[in-house]
Amino acid sequence: MSKTPKRQESEDGPDPEEARRAAAAANRLEEVRVVLLGWRWPGKSLTGNTILGREEFRLERAAEFCVKRETEVEGRQVVVVDTPGWFSSQNTPPSYQQEIVRGASMCPPGPHAFLLVIPVGMFSDVDRARIQEHMALFGERAWKHTLVVFTWSEVLKDISIERYIRREGRDLKWVLERCGKRYFVINNNIWGEHPQLGRLLEAVEKMVAEVGGVYIPEKEEEEKKEEEEKKEDEAVRPLEENQNPQEGRDLGARPKQNSAPRLCKEKQGINVDFQPQNLKKQKTLRRPRTSRFTVPDTGKQAHPKQFQRALGFKSPAPSPPRPTAPAAELVVKATGPGSPALQMRHQVH
Repeated sequence: MSKTPKRQESEDGPDPEEARRAAAAANRLEEVRVVLLGWRWPGKSLTGNTILGREEFRLERAAEFCVKRETEVEGRQVVVVDTPGWFSSQNTPPSYQQEIVRGASMCPPGPHAFLLVIPVGMFSDVDRARIQEHMALFGERAWKHTLVVFTWSEVLKDISIERYIRREGRDLKWVLERCGKRYFVINNNIWGEHPQLGRLLEAVEKMVAEVGGVYIPEKEEEEKKEEEEKKEDEAVRPLEENQNPQEGRDLGARPKQNSAPRLCKEKQGINVDFQPQNLKKQKTLRRPRTSRFTVPDTGKQAHPKQFQRALGFKSPAPSPPRPTAPAAELVVKATGPGSPALQMRHQVH
């Protein structure tokens, strides 16, 4: 009895290669602009020549200025800008730093990606510090538009790039995490039509789709936002003027309210600026009180003149213009011992 071979049931699902091609077609760009960054002699300029498919960037000496070249790859227009390489053991001169920053402005409106070229080998904390220092020239936003490109991968032989990253430790992992764990391994020993070039451009296009656009410096983006806000304000201003047409007509001088009663009062001689508070203040002012004296045997209070009359004093005759001696005699008589004036003074005190 012959045995029939068992049928192997396979799960129906999309082909991974076809899904990749569909995603690449959706993210495809008509033009791709990249800026090369890295040390001197790590294969940075050689990577640019690999993308262009020809030798455009000189390798025999380090470049001091940015160089821009263009080519066409699989129907795309590709723009490559090579920047001066930074020093590994010493600080990069300020003139080199300015030239590195200028590379981003050589492909307007902005580069789609910064290709950070790192040679496979020993990666130390000094290398991490150099990368962090030069990436800071472009601002914090540049990390989102950066793709790490590993060169000299032939030294790995049978070691995978993932194992190499784990072996190098936290410094290299820190750089990759800042770049969103985006990296690509390229072989620069192949000339002509490079089989990896299409994949590299697809990786750049995928990154552009994820971050949403090209790299724009922070200052230029702020200026662009200010211009847009200014245009919006200018567009809204005419609408507000059309909605309130009466506001422009009432700019002339208006008569003050209640002006007619004021004019009538001024004609009648009434002080319209008079405040009731002044009147209250005047009412509160009082004349100083005159001293009152107690009349003997009656206990009643009397004015000084009435007090003198009760005691039998007569009002003195009018004194001359400058009374001297009579006034003194009067004082002596009034202040003598046992006189009523002395009794009066005693009662007053």
